[in-house]
Amino acid sequence: MLNLGSYPGKKAPAIRLIPTRTDRVLELIAVLLWLAACVLILIPFFRGEVSDPMQWIFFILISTGLFALCFWMGYLPIRLINFPVPVHEGNVGYQYLYATRFGRVLNIILQLYAVSSAFSLANDYYQIPMNTIHLLFLGTTGLFVLSMVVYYIIAFRHR
Repeated sequence: MLNLGSYPGKKAPAIRLIPTRTDRVLELIAVLLWLAACVLILIPFFRGEVSDPMQWIFFILISTGLFALCFWMGYLPIRLINFPVPVHEGNVGYQYLYATRFGRVLNIILQLYAVSSAFSLANDYYQIPMNTIHLLFLGTTGLFVLSMVVYYIIAFRHR
């Protein structure tokens, strides 16, 4: 369930949106970031430069699980989404489109966190200064806040 507000989509008219080119590009970016995070972890893992292999395997499993869950959010049925505004026949298309697109953007942001975490976990191998990794985390958090603000502004504009 995608909980973006207090208005359930259960009473909304059933619609089906076909993902647009923009949605496919967002999904492609998320896939590439997920692959980058996995590769960043697997390179030191297969070179034998890890101290605790279970931690690295756990990272890949969690990253893959979050990727799959957020990928699925882009295809949620409307009845599983709670919207920030009441949904009716006049705005159901906009609200559903923006909610699913926000799910895709959220997937990109989570994969940016995964890339940042991969750099942090494999810091001994990549020798990236921790200040740079912290800035990457901070920038990703800023993107998350910005995407939430933009989503809610657009959602309230199309009430």
